[in-house]
Amino acid sequence: SRKETAKLWDLRVEDDEGTYIEWENLDLRAISKVTLYYKNGKATAIFDNAIPDMAGNWIGYYDDGTRSPYVWRITQNGSNLAITDTKNSSTKSRGTVQGNSVRALDFATQNGTLSADGTRISWSDGVVWVKAAKAPDLNGVWVGYYDDGTRSPYVWNIGHIDSTLTIQDARPGGTTRSRGTIQGNSIRALDFATKNGTLSADGNRITWSDGVVWVRQ
Repeated sequence: SRKETAKLWDLRVEDDEGTYIEWENLDLRAISKVTLYYKNGKATAIFDNAIPDMAGNWIGYYDDGTRSPYVWRITQNGSNLAITDTKNSSTKSRGTVQGNSVRALDFATQNGTLSADGTRISWSDGVVWVKAAKAPDLNGVWVGYYDDGTRSPYVWNIGHIDSTLTIQDARPGGTTRSRGTIQGNSIRALDFATKNGTLSADGNRITWSDGVVWVRQ
């Protein structure tokens, strides 16, 4: 088969007797649902292959707009969801998504509506979950530079899983290390004297509060 690049297509549906219906200039790649009807207008079948991508972390907000203490992780297998409190893995629910309808089967509040852009779930009790931006991948080797631009002797290896970092001196025989965290563009090196850093927009530079900069290699 060949890959077609055209966006708009003509579509013809024909039965065994030669009766047909034609449409012109359809953007077939944008079609997410096909519904078959009887003549009386009652739907007989719906083909809906557009399953939104809900995997990621979701931050809760109360109906007055204040942020809740809960952050939820959703993992997804097709239309089936697994919802877990990121701070307490024993708090969890099975779930489903169908179109814009979200169900949390094991929670007291079970019914939610997904926004058109797929970034907000409005639950029936007024709580809203907002999808967190995906954290950049910090895994790799980083080279340090002093605030005057000269290169430092340190080379660091960062391991990154979810919001947790492990920072290790990557030089031969290096033993200096720190636990770390990332939240948005804010980085914390919990065991170093200089603990606070800011990640650049492209994810390739960390500027620490003492003026030192780490650059990804």
